[in-house]
Amino acid sequence: MSKKIFGTYRDSYDEAKDFDIDHDNYAELEDFEDGFQEEKETSNQEKREFEDPRYYKQISDGKLTEISAEDDKLIDDWFNEYVEIEDPVLLMKHLTGFLNEHPDLVEKASLHEEVIFQLGAGYLKIGRYDEFIQFLLEFRSKHPESYLKSFGYYDYNIIVWLISQNRVEELPEYLENFKKYPVDFVDKVFELLDLLYATNNAAFAYQLVSEIYPFMFYSEEVFGGESIVTPLIIEEYSKVLHPDYTDEEIDQLVENLKTIKCELLNRYYSADFWKGNTDLMLRPFTSWDVTPQPRKEAFHNVHYKLVTNFRRFLKEKTGISWISANFYVEKLAEYLARWVEKSDKPHKVLFDFSPEVMYKTIGSLIGKMMWIDFTSYVGHFNAIYYFADYLFVCGNIDESQRDKIQKDCIKVYNKPLDELKKQYDECLVFTQFPLWGKIKHDN
Repeated sequence: MSKKIFGTYRDSYDEAKDFDIDHDNYAELEDFEDGFQEEKETSNQEKREFEDPRYYKQISDGKLTEISAEDDKLIDDWFNEYVEIEDPVLLMKHLTGFLNEHPDLVEKASLHEEVIFQLGAGYLKIGRYDEFIQFLLEFRSKHPESYLKSFGYYDYNIIVWLISQNRVEELPEYLENFKKYPVDFVDKVFELLDLLYATNNAAFAYQLVSEIYPFMFYSEEVFGGESIVTPLIIEEYSKVLHPDYTDEEIDQLVENLKTIKCELLNRYYSADFWKGNTDLMLRPFTSWDVTPQPRKEAFHNVHYKLVTNFRRFLKEKTGISWISANFYVEKLAEYLARWVEKSDKPHKVLFDFSPEVMYKTIGSLIGKMMWIDFTSYVGHFNAIYYFADYLFVCGNIDESQRDKIQKDCIKVYNKPLDELKKQYDECLVFTQFPLWGKIKHDN
């Protein structure tokens, strides 16, 4: 789970490998959200009185009261039949029969766990996911207590499906549980936010974050929750991202950030910090010195400058929000950081987007135990694809080099796609690569 605040490049390479940073060289390059990888250091006096239940896990999945021997046998018999069923359609029939005949035993049978997960996977694999979503909606309505115990997964599935159907106006209903129980499904909260960023539905992400960020930020049950404030910072910062920004606007930005109910790092309250970053963001898309560097820290310096400026390029060329642009730029930063840090010898080039390196580097970034983060998969490849356009516009690569990077992106992205479509419902959302087609360049 990648969690950073406002697309930090340095956080990305810190994540790739811990190493000492030359702060003298990095003073003017401290980026937007660095530092929140550090341990929370809040004294007892500074801590809030955590009386609001949303600071804690609230949903219990403990054992229910004793059930009769007759009901216990009925459930066991049902499960004995269930384990023999491989066809998802037959499983649906078996499951709905139990739900209709024994609604009082649904929660006791823990059907919200393995059974429904298997059902969803089966219907996705056979291309009938719409039917599974209709089942989920009915299950959510008729068995709310049981549904709530796994809502983080199932509301996420419904949200993915709604986005795939262009029914985003219906999303708020399925964000409500995440607002009420933000700590119960922490991983799914951040997966959901990434999905909303990646699909340019950042307005919904902002609404969700605005209500839950103090609980995620300060909860002792959440590791790395500080990055929840990302869209809040970006929302304020985007107001000054124009060529004729004034000192007064920067000062107002600092004041606005002080209203966020979390203690940010000191540099976020520094006008000079924001002026330096704004000037870098607004830099013209002109040629960079891309000479390979002898030290890894120097590589990171150059990469940081490029990805910061690329954020504006991506936003302007695709029309997505600043928050969504940040998601994709963060993926590029992670890629570059991992590529630099995993090498034992200094690189002879400033970038490497060859098929072999993309496959290896992105693969190392998206793994999650036995599965992958498909939204991150999408993010990495799209970021690289459009970064090639950026380098071309800046004059750092020629047309043939750009085309090769983009063709290789398409090839590597598509290679496992048929199998991924059978496993990840996010594939229903990301049906086109690259996401925004070919960018038209001014002559």
